[in-house]
Amino acid sequence: WLRDAVATRIGFVSPYLYVDELSSHFTKSNTTWPTGPAGCGNNGHSFYTWSTTDPNQSVNWGRWGLHVPTDGHYRIEIYAPYCDTGAPETAGARYTVTHSYGASTVSVNQDANVGLWMTVGEFDLTANGNNSLFLTDLTSTDNGRGVWFDGVRLLYLGEPIGQATNNGVLVAGMAYN
Repeated sequence: WLRDAVATRIGFVSPYLYVDELSSHFTKSNTTWPTGPAGCGNNGHSFYTWSTTDPNQSVNWGRWGLHVPTDGHYRIEIYAPYCDTGAPETAGARYTVTHSYGASTVSVNQDANVGLWMTVGEFDLTANGNNSLFLTDLTSTDNGRGVWFDGVRLLYLGEPIGQATNNGVLVAGMAYN
C-alpha cells in the first residue's frame, strides 16, 4: 500500500500491463483450488495445485486473457510466490502462449525463482486478438509439487517483429521447451 501511495505521489506509471488471477481476464477449471497461505502471492492472493506427469490425472487449468492496447512485441512474465505449502514448486510448469503467429509451449522452472518475476518469452501480440497464456497441472518433470497460478505481466517492447522469441531463440508459432 505504501509503495503504491508513493508511486502515485511522484507520478510513476508502471510500464507493465498486469493480469491478476482474480480479474475477469482469468478463468480456471471448475475444480477445488487451494489458495496461497496467509495472503501469499502477488497482490496478496494466489492459486496453486499439485503437479502431475500423468495426463489422466491432470484436472486443473487456468487461462489468462492477454488484452493489449496495441499490436506489438511483448515480454510475458509470470509470478510464482514464495509460499510455505510444505512442498517444493514444479521445475516444469508448461505454459502455452497463444500469440499472433499461433501457439508456443514454454517450460518454466517455478522452483528456481519463487518470489521473482520469471520470463516466459517474447511474443508478437495483437490488439483485440485472442492472445492468452494457458497453464495446467500437467508438467514434464515432477509429481506432487506446487504449480502456481498468480499474476502475469506484459512489457511492450516495440513494433511487431514477425516472430516469437524465448531467451533469444526465435520461434514462429512452433512449440519449444
